[in-house]
Amino acid sequence: MLVTQGRVTGDQLAEALRAQQQHGRRVGSTLVLLGYLAEDELARFLSDQLGVPAVERIPTVPEAVRRRVPVDLALLHTVFPLALKKGELTLAMADPSDEVAVREVAAAARCAVHPVVSPELVILNALRRQYDALPRGDTMDLVDGGTADLLSTTRVPDLDFLP
Repeated sequence: MLVTQGRVTGDQLAEALRAQQQHGRRVGSTLVLLGYLAEDELARFLSDQLGVPAVERIPTVPEAVRRRVPVDLALLHTVFPLALKKGELTLAMADPSDEVAVREVAAAARCAVHPVVSPELVILNALRRQYDALPRGDTMDLVDGGTADLLSTTRVPDLDFLP
């Protein structure tokens, strides 16, 4: 779909698929890391494909809301709690169609969950910033030139948390 919509070329998608096989990251995240797709474009694309609202940027969330979802559960399912209103938790998810994740978060949070989609890298960055629980480690090498060249051209800030 990204190719037919003209958002990326066939060659760019092929490169991202090769990198995905090597590193296990989602294709959309890999396209962002390679600089072929902006995070906001990815968010809109995912929203259109999945039929749920998109969250392109995750604001600072009150600790009381974050505490509803334990960090290990948030990391396991790549989710981030955004707001709690009228007994419903709005949850940013890399895959809002993951019914198991929705059920597990609802059980842990003890409330209904309203999923919205957000790119994986946006969620991981928010988890690192706001839960302060992700270890700092080496970034993954996606291209032969190494991570330093890749990260100097990407629009995604603060990626030193990637495994």
